[in-house]
Amino acid sequence: MGIGEDFLFRLHGAKGRREALRLVPKGETAAVPEDPRSLPAFLAREDGSEIRVPVGTLPDGRPLALPASIAWKAAIEVGASGSGKTRKLLSRLKTEILWNLGLPAFGSPAPADYRSDLELLDPKTETFDEVKKLVAALYIESSPGRQRQLRQMIRVFDWTAERVTPLPLYHLGGSDTSDAFLAHQRLDVEIAASRLTYTDGVKGLAFMYGRLLAVKDIPPNVAYARRFFRDAGFRTKELTNLRSRDVAAYFASLEESLPRQTMEAFLRRLEHTLSFPEIRASVGMPPNAVARLLPSQDHRVTIGNYGPGTRLPLGKALERASHRLVDLLRVLPRRNPATPFFLLLEEAAVLLSQAGELTDPLANASRTLRAFNVGITLAAQDFAAALPKPLARTLLLNARAFVLFQSRDEAELVASFADEIPGLDGTSAQKKAALVREIQNLPPRHAYLYVKGYTPLRFVTLDMPDPAPAAGMTDAELLAIFDREILPASTVPLAVADEEIRKWEAETVGAPPSAGKTPAGPRPKGIADLLAGLEEDES
Repeated sequence: MGIGEDFLFRLHGAKGRREALRLVPKGETAAVPEDPRSLPAFLAREDGSEIRVPVGTLPDGRPLALPASIAWKAAIEVGASGSGKTRKLLSRLKTEILWNLGLPAFGSPAPADYRSDLELLDPKTETFDEVKKLVAALYIESSPGRQRQLRQMIRVFDWTAERVTPLPLYHLGGSDTSDAFLAHQRLDVEIAASRLTYTDGVKGLAFMYGRLLAVKDIPPNVAYARRFFRDAGFRTKELTNLRSRDVAAYFASLEESLPRQTMEAFLRRLEHTLSFPEIRASVGMPPNAVARLLPSQDHRVTIGNYGPGTRLPLGKALERASHRLVDLLRVLPRRNPATPFFLLLEEAAVLLSQAGELTDPLANASRTLRAFNVGITLAAQDFAAALPKPLARTLLLNARAFVLFQSRDEAELVASFADEIPGLDGTSAQKKAALVREIQNLPPRHAYLYVKGYTPLRFVTLDMPDPAPAAGMTDAELLAIFDREILPASTVPLAVADEEIRKWEAETVGAPPSAGKTPAGPRPKGIADLLAGLEEDES
């Protein structure tokens, strides 16, 4: 190729390979230069030393596998219900499970000494149940040794009438997180999930009480809180030798600084929070009991069910997910970056649109966690319109790849590349309109993959059939196998949790004094003080 042709190609490279060819002088032949924005061309010239994650197939039937430099980074996957995004998440989960077992996945052998960590947060239960069936089907066809690996590998967050996953809210666990930071985040989640109002007085008391629980490493407990606020002698004993001087000083002068109505209003909110048996059992066990009942294991895949049901309403279910996400964003920056970590947020818009307190932490995580080899995948039916604009913009800017299934508004994300996508005819505006229509009407499992720096391409996701027919079982039978064989490794029977809480109360709280009146607190010093107390009492 001559100097003129090379110049023309470089000059018009952004407009696509066909434009460069059109400008080659007639009558001359030249080697066609490779389009620098072609993702298939980029993948074809890779030397094969990097791990490739199977994703699907190209329109011509060639397998599509993405290098870790793309597959392990932040991604956004959008599509209407039934378009295939959930099955794509399942294929990724299956790949990680099989590779961690040393088994091939979708024709791709497990990399040597492969190790990864993955967590799924599902606020709608459907994907959670699909993973349970997938794991159960793999379990029944495995040898006893591999079954033992699966039991150790899978961790479950779930809250049912029979079993709960412990979630110690105020256990710092030797981390460098301050008690104030942890109490602040827990309170933000609690307020966002609650339908009750929180006045400034109740907020301030709740924040300091959260700090107290973190400093003393004790769980939220109604019996303890009642005695702490109503028994001055017990409170004095609990504050003795407290390692946080400002927390001790705050509560030492509690009755002189806060109206009794504020304390009672806070107690009512705590009672409301712990009125659900599953939540009380989950957050109320002392950390030492949790460590004894569930010794540390080498969990590699964590799946969490944060969907509403007949046991927990939507607000309380999403509150569990928010607390878990808070914990993850606290610990991920301190993990060993040699092991990749994949966080999958199913129906991310449902969770994040109702959890405003997660906006800043998650936005910051999308900018910084890639340095710790953490990839966050956000899957949603509607992304940009459902999230706060600052968060949506930050997540879009920091995503490495986008997968667009059948969708409407999000089709505009790749419409500007219409001139570069082969097979579209007409003017630029006509090509753009045709591409948008195509994405809006994609059949199931068909999607467009856009990796920043490359032209979007259409592909078909991996086939993920329902495992029940292949296993010769029903869905209910597979779910029962999972609950019997896998679930006990990371959950505690509700009755056992209640007994641990009862024993802790007997040892720590004891019996309240049998005589004497409840302290009345300071008398109002004026009409403003009286009205403030009444406001706390009514809220």
